[in-house]
Amino acid sequence: MMKKKVTALVLCLCAGLAMTACGGSGTEESVQTQEEAPVEETAAETTQSDAEEEAAEAEEQETETADTETADEPESGAAGETAASVDPEAAAFADQIKEAVAAKDMDALSALIAYPVYVGIEEGAVVEDAAAFAELGAETVFDESLVSAIDAFDNATLVEVGAGYVMGDGKPNITFNKQEDGSFGITGINY
Repeated sequence: MMKKKVTALVLCLCAGLAMTACGGSGTEESVQTQEEAPVEETAAETTQSDAEEEAAEAEEQETETADTETADEPESGAAGETAASVDPEAAAFADQIKEAVAAKDMDALSALIAYPVYVGIEEGAVVEDAAAFAELGAETVFDESLVSAIDAFDNATLVEVGAGYVMGDGKPNITFNKQEDGSFGITGINY
């Protein structure tokens, strides 16, 4: 874009110089008038074509951005299928979490936790083991907002971020990660 503007400017200057050099016949005033008219027209034409090109480029860029965003969106197929970019093992683990939370099953959820685990109830605490987790009680752990968030979560949108995989849109959520042995484990329950 910038090259076109510079090229147009150079052409205008060259045309002006050529007119000045060829303008031996007539008065200085007529030469000046001849010089100015074509330069102004050329500049106006250049400005108009530059504006049209900029508009076309902006529209093309918007189209490319929209196409890229559409391509980046997770695809979902028939029920139970997840996008090709979703780790199938992570999606299967997320399904186990969904089942445990829907059933409000403390034992099933506890079996999915990689202890110690952060549980964000009240001021938040690190729970060291399954016994300490059981002491929290199902009424406390399975807060209705958490149950709703996990139930509404679509595994096709599951992506790995810095903290691991996050199930939920904001808070509340459940975070899990791949452990050193290759298995998955819940590392945080956030309210």
